[in-house]
Amino acid sequence: CISAHSLPASHFAGALLFLMIARTLAVFDIENPAEDGVVIEPDTEFTSGNISHPPEYKYSIQPRSDEVKVLLMSLAGDSEHI
Repeated sequence: CISAHSLPASHFAGALLFLMIARTLAVFDIENPAEDGVVIEPDTEFTSGNISHPPEYKYSIQPRSDEVKVLLMSLAGDSEHI
Protein backbone atom coordinates (compact mmCIF):
# COMPACT_ATOMS: atom_id res chain seq x y z
CA CYS A 1 0.00 0.00 0.00
CA ILE A 2 1.44 3.39 -1.00
CA SER A 3 0.77 6.22 1.43
CA ALA A 4 1.00 9.93 0.72
CA HIS A 5 4.05 10.14 2.98
CA SER A 6 6.01 7.73 0.78
CA LEU A 7 5.55 9.83 -2.36
CA PRO A 8 8.48 12.23 -2.94
CA ALA A 9 6.23 14.86 -4.52
CA SER A 10 4.14 15.14 -1.35
CA HIS A 11 7.15 16.50 0.57
CA PHE A 12 7.83 18.98 -2.23
CA ALA A 13 4.18 20.07 -2.31
CA GLY A 14 4.13 20.59 1.46
CA ALA A 15 7.31 22.66 1.38
CA LEU A 16 6.01 24.72 -1.55
CA LEU A 17 2.71 25.40 0.24
CA PHE A 18 4.60 26.49 3.37
CA LEU A 19 6.75 28.91 1.33
CA MET A 20 3.71 30.41 -0.42
CA ILE A 21 1.93 31.03 2.89
CA ALA A 22 5.09 32.44 4.51
CA ARG A 23 5.65 34.85 1.60
CA THR A 24 2.04 36.02 1.77
CA LEU A 25 2.26 36.66 5.50
CA ALA A 26 5.58 38.47 5.03
CA VAL A 27 4.24 41.13 2.65
CA PHE A 28 0.74 41.76 4.03
CA ASP A 29 -0.69 43.08 7.29
CA ILE A 30 -3.83 41.06 8.01
CA GLU A 31 -5.93 42.70 10.72
CA ASN A 32 -9.43 43.03 12.09
CA PRO A 33 -11.28 45.83 10.26
CA ALA A 34 -12.08 49.14 11.92
CA GLU A 35 -15.32 51.07 11.57
CA ASP A 36 -15.32 54.72 12.70
CA GLY A 37 -11.99 54.10 14.43
CA VAL A 38 -13.31 51.13 16.46
CA VAL A 39 -11.77 47.71 15.78
CA ILE A 40 -14.40 45.07 14.97
CA GLU A 41 -13.58 41.81 16.75
CA PRO A 42 -14.65 38.55 15.04
CA ASP A 43 -17.22 36.27 16.63
CA THR A 44 -15.45 33.52 18.58
CA GLU A 45 -18.33 31.04 18.37
CA PHE A 46 -17.96 27.96 16.17
CA THR A 47 -20.63 26.20 14.14
CA SER A 48 -22.03 22.93 15.40
CA GLY A 49 -22.25 19.69 13.46
CA ASN A 50 -19.89 17.04 12.17
CA ILE A 51 -17.39 19.66 11.01
CA SER A 52 -17.00 22.69 13.26
CA HIS A 53 -15.57 25.94 11.91
CA PRO A 54 -15.74 29.65 12.71
CA PRO A 55 -18.35 31.73 10.88
CA GLU A 56 -17.29 34.08 8.08
CA TYR A 57 -15.85 37.37 9.27
CA LYS A 58 -14.48 40.57 7.78
CA TYR A 59 -10.78 41.37 7.75
CA SER A 60 -8.40 43.94 6.34
CA ILE A 61 -5.41 43.04 4.16
CA GLN A 62 -2.93 45.81 3.37
CA PRO A 63 0.59 45.75 1.89
CA ARG A 64 3.23 46.23 4.62
CA SER A 65 5.13 48.94 2.72
CA ASP A 66 5.02 51.22 -0.30
CA GLU A 67 7.68 49.05 -1.97
CA VAL A 68 5.45 45.99 -1.64
CA LYS A 69 2.49 47.97 -3.00
CA VAL A 70 4.49 49.01 -6.09
CA LEU A 71 5.62 45.41 -6.63
CA LEU A 72 2.06 44.09 -6.34
CA MET A 73 0.73 46.73 -8.73
CA SER A 74 3.41 45.82 -11.28
CA LEU A 75 2.51 42.13 -10.96
CA ALA A 76 -1.19 42.91 -11.29
CA GLY A 77 -0.47 44.78 -14.52
CA ASP A 78 1.11 41.62 -15.92
CA SER A 79 -1.91 39.45 -15.09
CA GLU A 80 -5.33 39.49 -16.66
CA HIS A 81 -6.86 37.62 -13.70
CA ILE A 82 -6.18 40.15 -10.96
